[in-house]
Amino acid sequence: MKPVVGLSCSFEENRYFLKHQYADAVFAAGAIPVILPYVPEEEIAPTLDRLDGLLLTGGDDVSPACYGEEPHPRTEATTPRRDRFELLALEEAFGRSMPVFGICRGLQILNVYLGGSLFQDIPETFGAHHEDGVFHPVLVEKGSDLYGLSGPQYHSNSFHHQALNRLGRGITPIAYSHEGIVEAISHERENVFGVQWHPERSDDTVSHGLFRRFVTFAEAYRRGNG
Repeated sequence: MKPVVGLSCSFEENRYFLKHQYADAVFAAGAIPVILPYVPEEEIAPTLDRLDGLLLTGGDDVSPACYGEEPHPRTEATTPRRDRFELLALEEAFGRSMPVFGICRGLQILNVYLGGSLFQDIPETFGAHHEDGVFHPVLVEKGSDLYGLSGPQYHSNSFHHQALNRLGRGITPIAYSHEGIVEAISHERENVFGVQWHPERSDDTVSHGLFRRFVTFAEAYRRGNG
């Protein structure tokens, strides 16, 4: 049976929602995607009992309160319910050694969970802004798993105004923009990783490889817990 992967999602009045490309990419890589509503805290563990991997998706800014800072004037909409749910889900996932893949905001909340912080506004800090639909080069560290997929450089479709600042426990940066923004990370636990760009929006070998790597970890997790 295929592994089952839980996908975090966004929320606004009267609906949970998620761009279909995330689910499509997970399914194409060989897993069954399941969208996760923000269940009560006592239901998070039983929910993860049914999963083989956790995919943290893009969305609103992570609330600065999660890493002990006041909001910057340019901090955009936040969803405290989502922050709380994802942080609790990460606590459960790490307790089980479950595979975790963070994309864009998902990478950021992963870093925050591990004790890191964020630059709240890239233009102010780096003098750059990564706009939707604009591809830019990412420099990849030799010897990393990502390097095996992309080689020394990859053109990513990052769209974000926040970025990793202080790095969380066990995190190693493995790709940077020319401005020095962290664009991808690995973790001391091999089945935890993340990227700042949106591989679900791209149809290339690197994007497919990232999702396939995640699903391969989910398959191994399922076998080990079957």
